[in-house]
Amino acid sequence: MKGESIIPYRSLDSRFRGNDKEKRRNDFSWMLAFAFTATIVFTSCATTASRPPTRAERVDELLALGTNDYRKGDYRAALVRFDEAFETSVSVDYRKGAADALNNIATIRLRQGNQDEAFRNYEAALDIYRKIDNGDGVATTLLNIGAVYSARSDAEKANHYYQMALDTAKAKKLKTLEAKALNNMGLLMKEQGELQKALELYGQSLAINEREGNMAATADNLNNLGTLALTTGDADAAIEYFNRALEIDRKLEIPEAIAIDLFNIASASHTKGDYQSALDHYGRALAIFDVASNKPRVAETLYRIGIVSENAGDREKAFESFKAAFEAASAAGLDSLARQAQSKLSELSSIGEMGTNP
Repeated sequence: MKGESIIPYRSLDSRFRGNDKEKRRNDFSWMLAFAFTATIVFTSCATTASRPPTRAERVDELLALGTNDYRKGDYRAALVRFDEAFETSVSVDYRKGAADALNNIATIRLRQGNQDEAFRNYEAALDIYRKIDNGDGVATTLLNIGAVYSARSDAEKANHYYQMALDTAKAKKLKTLEAKALNNMGLLMKEQGELQKALELYGQSLAINEREGNMAATADNLNNLGTLALTTGDADAAIEYFNRALEIDRKLEIPEAIAIDLFNIASASHTKGDYQSALDHYGRALAIFDVASNKPRVAETLYRIGIVSENAGDREKAFESFKAAFEAASAAGLDSLARQAQSKLSELSSIGEMGTNP
């Protein structure tokens, strides 16, 4: 989904099921599958009979609204929607809705660092998907359980679940999920230092997505290939990959995807020592994240601007950026990032005080 440690950046986003314009991805991270049904509540009232939605339709509406909240980084509001979707699903025996809600709740918990609760909810979702023989849901949840084990640094179990997801996707002819599984296995290889194997797996995932016309997923692959190039020290190749992703996302008109691409170009420019380009691209990304009210992204981007400004010798701008990053991270509940920003503020303040002494 590009993707969140400082270099390479990892996304706070996750994967959605739906059309390309309803998808968003990780930048350099696992492709988590976020269950999203958007088929019933967005039809025109002019062409449909006016009637109250059924409770199952209400579940789908809640899933869509929760997804919107999630995209904005409002995890609390998203959880309220998904909890209600789960309870409503149970009350009307809408098992797929219950499984989708559990999957989404788990994805948020994983992003919040609560791996145990994420695992329990994914397991519950998987059990339901298997009982209703929903291959898409089974493969999706196996991928996400693999991501939990990856977060726990248990590469063996992560790979086991990714392989099961890959086998399920192949058996059910789910090409999009097959590509996701290959991508996640590639990330795992990258984290283990098996860079050539990672390149091969990313390439296989890219080939499927290009063949299937999955443009948003193709952009994901290009961003992951860019990250891999950065890992090998080839910032120029990374920028080329990121620019290709940017071209796709502009065609798809997905603002936050465009912002993520700009962010990644900035990261590569920073690696090259091209501070002006890095600041320019971070600034453009920040403007989009700000409009989208994506607080986690805003905080992370402000922090990066502070880092680049500090490297460029502009301590005043660095201080202002770290201060803004601290405030944004605190508001978003990103405690670790808030502590990093506060540490930078203390460091710069100390340097400033030393500089005023005779």
